[in-house]
Amino acid sequence: MKLNTVITVFLVEVYVISSEYITRPCGQDLSNLWLDVVAVVDNSQGMTNDGLTAIAANIASVFSDGTKIGTNSNDPRTTRLGLVTYSSNATKNAYLDKFQSIDDLYDNIFTDLATVSQTDDSNLETGLEAAEEILEAGKNEKRKFYKKLILIYASTFNRNGEAISIANRLKSAGTKLVTVAYDQGGGDEQLADGLAQISSPRFNFTNNNQALIGNIQMAMLEANCFCAPTWTQYRQYYSDSTSPPGGVCIQPVGLTAVWRAARISCANRFKNSYLADEFTQHKHDFIFDSIKNTRGFQVPYSYHIGLTLSNGSWSWDRPNGWEQPVVQHWFGWDSGFPISTSSRTSGANFGNGSDAEWQNIGAMNIGLNYVCETATCDTDNYCSTDQLDEI
Repeated sequence: MKLNTVITVFLVEVYVISSEYITRPCGQDLSNLWLDVVAVVDNSQGMTNDGLTAIAANIASVFSDGTKIGTNSNDPRTTRLGLVTYSSNATKNAYLDKFQSIDDLYDNIFTDLATVSQTDDSNLETGLEAAEEILEAGKNEKRKFYKKLILIYASTFNRNGEAISIANRLKSAGTKLVTVAYDQGGGDEQLADGLAQISSPRFNFTNNNQALIGNIQMAMLEANCFCAPTWTQYRQYYSDSTSPPGGVCIQPVGLTAVWRAARISCANRFKNSYLADEFTQHKHDFIFDSIKNTRGFQVPYSYHIGLTLSNGSWSWDRPNGWEQPVVQHWFGWDSGFPISTSSRTSGANFGNGSDAEWQNIGAMNIGLNYVCETATCDTDNYCSTDQLDEI
């Protein structure tokens, strides 16, 4: 099912222009989620048995909105779920192959999270290490590009442990970390502050949030939204790779070609890829920042984009057979452009050092660098291992 209740600020501020003319957001279909997830749950005395039962219910609820649990050879869009509990030491309650349906999860999770341990010690580092081992043990060729996420529930946080350094290592390797501070007594600022250092940016939550289930689902959908190798994901801030992402990827190409050849080159780079569009000033600025940091682009920065004159209207390139969106709302034309002539039916950005503006040119007589675009791999756009291996 589509997740309609949780939308990031980036989507609201940047994407919403009109119902037809928007830059693609990340997929929001929880029934097509394809991830590897390990839940890591603090079962020290401070959590309490009632607390564990509440967490079991929360975990089951997170995956109850149509998400396919386990491995299904008929549909690769599935999510595997492992489970770790920890106090002074960690226990691997479930490897990634244990739960093969949502019913399996319901039948086991409440038993696995029924009773706290006999100690007050709560060493998150042991839980993170166990989760890492489960993810490593679950590796296989068919799922090697599936993104990984660790979902952590903690009732206390020990600043003297190694949890932060282990978390940083996991995040550096691409694993997303989601934390839930389960503060049953209230007012434990050390717990929330400590877990904020563990989590991936924007993925630290608390149990007193009524939107907790939706927030965790949002984090999973974002984790399941990524680009193929060598492509850059469009996001809120180019300078911050952890800022909220969008649902498209771009690839600047630092070798010149005429517009028509550039279009074919883009189409051949990944499934349904095309010359990039610039629906908004924000998208234009992001692409400009990207090309400034790509080898082969030099001042003054000039590069082909997907502008094309079609049936008398300026439109944006799309794969063959797709509707081409007509340019609207924001226009980046240089002064005096577009020039009305049948020999200038394509568009490019021509730079002045600090920016670049649209000019219309011939499709086969000016060689420039260019920028390609494609959709992210996400719940609305499954990318197979074979497709990603070809990059």
